[in-house]
Amino acid sequence: MALFAMIGKAEATSRGWAPELDNKKSGNGRSGSTGIRRTGEVALFATQPGWLMTREPDRWSLANKKSGGARVAPTSAGGLKEIHNTKKREMLLPFFFYTKGGDNMRGISVYLGEEPIKNLEPYIQQVRENGFSSIFTSLHIPEENPLLYKERLKELGALAVKYDFELMADISPKSLAHLGFDWENADGLLEWGLAGLRIDYGIEEKKIAELSGKMKIALNASTLTVEILERLKTGGMRMESVEAWHNFYPRPETGLDKHEFTRVNQWLKQAGLTVMAFVPGDGRRRGPLFQGLPTLEDHRNFTPFAAYLDLLKTESVDKILIGDPAISEESMAQFSLFDQGIIQLRAEAFVTDPALLERLDTIQTNRWDAARDCVRSMESREYGLIGTHAAAPQHTIERLCGSITVDNEKYGRYQGEVQLLKRDLPADEKVNVVGRIVEQDRPLLASIQGGVRFQLKWI
Repeated sequence: MALFAMIGKAEATSRGWAPELDNKKSGNGRSGSTGIRRTGEVALFATQPGWLMTREPDRWSLANKKSGGARVAPTSAGGLKEIHNTKKREMLLPFFFYTKGGDNMRGISVYLGEEPIKNLEPYIQQVRENGFSSIFTSLHIPEENPLLYKERLKELGALAVKYDFELMADISPKSLAHLGFDWENADGLLEWGLAGLRIDYGIEEKKIAELSGKMKIALNASTLTVEILERLKTGGMRMESVEAWHNFYPRPETGLDKHEFTRVNQWLKQAGLTVMAFVPGDGRRRGPLFQGLPTLEDHRNFTPFAAYLDLLKTESVDKILIGDPAISEESMAQFSLFDQGIIQLRAEAFVTDPALLERLDTIQTNRWDAARDCVRSMESREYGLIGTHAAAPQHTIERLCGSITVDNEKYGRYQGEVQLLKRDLPADEKVNVVGRIVEQDRPLLASIQGGVRFQLKWI
């Protein structure tokens, strides 16, 4: 068993096969039989089954159920609580989780001009139950009907309070005036249930600094510069109240480049700012273009869940919001399972054997020694999921990316191994192709690292 907890300047380094966890100040270390190498503020690594991790008031305890031996990790690994959000606060290993600086908040967007707020309450309640805790709304209020927006904002604020959401609003000086406020008393919006404002233009830097002492402020991540940030800090801006928010881009081909996005986020985080980005929805998209509302152009045609996981992999985003008005029930289910530590992949079956399909849709785990070309089910051979059942050669076709395969009897001791293909491979008479992950979920394969659990859902 190996558990590594990385806090502050600790670093896991690979020296031969057994890496060590070194504290750069003290030189203290631990070692274990794992090939994982990771650097960051908080990371936990565990390599063997049969251990139970339990959430205690100020720490995580890891105990061997047979011997009772235990290891502990500080609560600063709080991301565990978010991603493995189980009622009993305990989970069986093998286990891997990595977070930089705490939980990643996720949220939704609500547009006040589209439908009555009361109609949205079931959706708002549902997403809250599935781990969403932030709401974004736009207060660019049309001249002809400011009263409607005022009423709906109050209604939305009441729901935010009722379901414990953070409510942030994008606002212009003119819209602020329509609501009966100005920059001097904008913090009065807190009484309506808002947590803060996203400010892009039309306000002096001095006012931004003053407002940061009264409420949360979101600045434009793409236009913020080192010089502007230094002036704001000199002017008394409270950094703990300020975040950096990226825009979404309705027009295709105008979303941000991923490399440049990550580079900008790195300096924003080094400056001490929380970073937010948008991903598109797949339930109901916002007009007039209906082409999704992502921050990154790469995510234009991604599902919300696929885009969400892709942003997490950059390790440069702290908050991720759905830009469009709604997500589908399928995406909601994927987020729900993710909070239990499971990545769900929807798939189409190429075979009709009900017993085989039923065995394949159980929860499985990628081997810790993760392969380059495929996800290898640890349960399929080692725990007899498929391995105890005869597998005659059939449907031995080309193995395209996303293919679900079972090694047949011609592969000898490998018979029964289940794989999910991460790239195209040629046909092999020793490998049966029994299905394929749907196109929308194939990007999820890149997030199934060693030790990550996954589940197929036949559609």
